[in-house]
Amino acid sequence: MLNAAQADTLMGKLALFIGTYSRGWTDAQFAIAARNARAMGVDTLIYKVADGGIAWYAPQRITSIRQAIMSAGCGALPYQYSYGMRFGVGQIPAEADLAKATQDAADGLVCLDMEVEWNGQTAAAETLAKLMAGHGTLLISTWADPAQQNWNGVIGALKDVTDVWMPQQYTPWLAAQEGQLTAAGERVIQPTFDLSHEFSASNDPLALAKQAHDARGQGAISLWEYGFATQNPNLVRAIASVMGKPLTSAAPVTLPAPAQPKPTSPAKAAPAPTRTFTYVVKAGDTLSAIAARLGLNWWHDLYLPNQAAIEASARAHGDQGSGGGNLIYPGLKLTYRK
Repeated sequence: MLNAAQADTLMGKLALFIGTYSRGWTDAQFAIAARNARAMGVDTLIYKVADGGIAWYAPQRITSIRQAIMSAGCGALPYQYSYGMRFGVGQIPAEADLAKATQDAADGLVCLDMEVEWNGQTAAAETLAKLMAGHGTLLISTWADPAQQNWNGVIGALKDVTDVWMPQQYTPWLAAQEGQLTAAGERVIQPTFDLSHEFSASNDPLALAKQAHDARGQGAISLWEYGFATQNPNLVRAIASVMGKPLTSAAPVTLPAPAQPKPTSPAKAAPAPTRTFTYVVKAGDTLSAIAARLGLNWWHDLYLPNQAAIEASARAHGDQGSGGGNLIYPGLKLTYRK
């Protein structure tokens, strides 16, 4: 199970969900979205890969989308909507199998979006927990008010297999209910804020992000969602700044029109640096700490060029994978450019 610091390293300071319209995107379009997200200060894109037991993509495509996003400088986390018992008792094993297949294709990572279909379904949650136990890193996006949604038993059933809880704090009132989450047993919390006013005219994601960071000491949050973000990129950039991300320029963000990416060829990359260096991992190191020590922009500047070696090292130490760079071991040699 991840602790808060490990979860923050995995996610970065700011993540951004992509809505269901991305189902028909090419890998190039995901890469464009990732470049746009990076321009707004986003560290990780969360992309949908399944709806219930219906897979949108084969495992190899989940991997290729993840690689396309990461090649543009963003982390990549796949998510699927979970319907629980809505379509019968066989739905839970089917969804669990799909979630585990997604983890296998995405360095052990998956996020489940679990909402109204799970209200009061403690026994079903116990079944899901047994099926997911010991298989990668699990994040759950769900209600911010579990008492009102009859979720306390569900949280109790899932808490031992859930690494990160992502409560949907889409209104000021919902953000004020975080005490419910810890009381119910949620350990690591990374809230999600809505960039629109769909759920409340008084919603202020910038103020909620500042409260999460300054008052509650939360190091990572996520935003719903990419379409809203491209309509107001400077709001997202301001939220990134509140979360402690150093911005390279004070100039406003201008993204290409239209807001949704078109299947165009990726822009040519800047010439790669000519000098390559090596760092040997020591006990207690993390990729984010190493990156900061070496003066690199972000931990992905170490993870991306060394991904194969990091994953192989994790497997050699008995892990299923590195959890997106979260598990590194002394003696591992990392190359980087500067």
